[in-house]
Amino acid sequence: MQYLHEHDWFCRGLSPASIYLSKDGRCVLAPFELAQPLDAPLYLAPEIQRGSPHDPVADVWTLGAIVYEMCAGVPPFKSVDEISSGAVPRIRGRPGSLTDLVARMLSLSPESRPSIQECLRSVPRGSDPHPPQKRSEDRFMEALRSRGREAYEEAMSLFEDGLELSPEQEAEACRLAIANGWSRMAEQFEEAYRPEEGRTTMLMCAAMDRNLGLLRRYVHERRRQDENGWTALMFAAQAGHLECVQILLPEAWIRTTRPASDLAEKGTVMMLAAQAGHADIVELLWPYECCGKDANDHNAYWYAQKAAKNGERIREILDLEGQGKVRRRENIPAIEDILGRKE
Repeated sequence: MQYLHEHDWFCRGLSPASIYLSKDGRCVLAPFELAQPLDAPLYLAPEIQRGSPHDPVADVWTLGAIVYEMCAGVPPFKSVDEISSGAVPRIRGRPGSLTDLVARMLSLSPESRPSIQECLRSVPRGSDPHPPQKRSEDRFMEALRSRGREAYEEAMSLFEDGLELSPEQEAEACRLAIANGWSRMAEQFEEAYRPEEGRTTMLMCAAMDRNLGLLRRYVHERRRQDENGWTALMFAAQAGHLECVQILLPEAWIRTTRPASDLAEKGTVMMLAAQAGHADIVELLWPYECCGKDANDHNAYWYAQKAAKNGERIREILDLEGQGKVRRRENIPAIEDILGRKE
């Protein structure tokens, strides 16, 4: 209300029915034209009832009526006639500073009412005796990170009650369920949050956590990309999971669509493996990638120079010697057969 008044706006039809409590404990005002309950006249200042134009002090009267009801449990007035009388019933069991302020806010005379700024200065701030509880979604994520039987039961209970997870939470929850070995939850999670294009898939989660059983089960999700253009193969290569990489080789030709994790746009899985220092994966991948370059004109050899481990070994495998030349191997199958692009 203070913000609105500072910008020359009024609340007009404000009432308890137009105040909502969000999941994180914040009060939110509904669009005023949509919040007109049958008892709205009981929250209209007396001068507005008489046809006077609306102004900030009329909002203060309305706020006083709402605060009164919050303190007493009932509205201050039962009828328009009672409002016109100007007699404000005393609130019992509340601090005198608060009840005096409410009485001033409900004054018949607009000139006698405090401004919204004065109201805010009159009430000392304190701690919330009933802080808002954690959102179900946050409790669900905490349970997933905790592991253990009790955590599993709590997570399943929250999951079955229904959750509104962000795309980031969906991806993390999928990965954690797999990592915890909670296959039933992972399967149900897949059914409830079947990812759209540009989202993390079950196959990607399985690749991150080296879950070969689940990887084979969701191998039909190959070639799907997340919001950065990453594939399950890229996640497996970054983590150094050679067995997963072998299963996911049909994705080797796919490139990223935008920068992420120090891998540029149009980056390749071999660049990612070289940067991560996984020499065995680079050796497996290099026949399938010849002189590939990202959007910044960098190749896998350039990424190998950034590797924290096995950099020399990787550069030896690539055999570039800084000149951009790639050693050729004999008896390499046709790329379509290797990548399965005719499936």
